[in-house]
Amino acid sequence: MKVCQSLFMLIFLITVLYSLNAQSQQVEVVGVDKVEQLLKNQSDTLHIVNFWATWCAPCVKELPDFIRIGEKFGHKNVCLWLISMDFRSSLETKLKPFLRSKNIQQPVWLLNNTDYDKWIPLIDGNWQGDIPFTLIFNNQRNQKVTISGETDYQRLEQLLEEMF
Repeated sequence: MKVCQSLFMLIFLITVLYSLNAQSQQVEVVGVDKVEQLLKNQSDTLHIVNFWATWCAPCVKELPDFIRIGEKFGHKNVCLWLISMDFRSSLETKLKPFLRSKNIQQPVWLLNNTDYDKWIPLIDGNWQGDIPFTLIFNNQRNQKVTISGETDYQRLEQLLEEMF
C-alpha cells in the first residue's frame, strides 16, 4: 500500500511540475499593429527586439546570447522582445515545445501575419526580411541600431554598453 501511495505522490508531483513549466512558457499571438506600438514606445527604455524562428539555425544559435543579455541588463531598464516568425499552425507542436526544451522563460510573441512585403518596411526600411534580425532602440534618446543576420553576446554587450 505504501508503495502505491509513494508512486501516486511521485506521479502527482511530476505532473504538477510539468504543468507549472508549461504555464511559464508565455506565447502571445500578435499582429503587426502590436509590434508597431512597441516600436513607437517613447519611454526611456532600451528595447531589444529579435525576430527569429525555430526553423532558422542562426536564430537558434544566437538565442542563448539574447537570454544572457536580457538577464544581465534587465535591471538597467532594458526589455527583451523575442518575436517568432514561426507559422501559427506550429505554435503548439513546435514553438512551445522548443521554448520548454530550451527553458526560455521570457515572453515570446508569435507574429500572426504572413504578408511580409507589407509589414517588413514598417519595422525598418532597410530590412530585407532575412532572419535573424535585431532592432535595438530607445526612442526617447533617439537611439537605434539594427543587426541583420546572426550576432553574438559580445557584440550585443558592446552595443548596449555604448547606448547607456
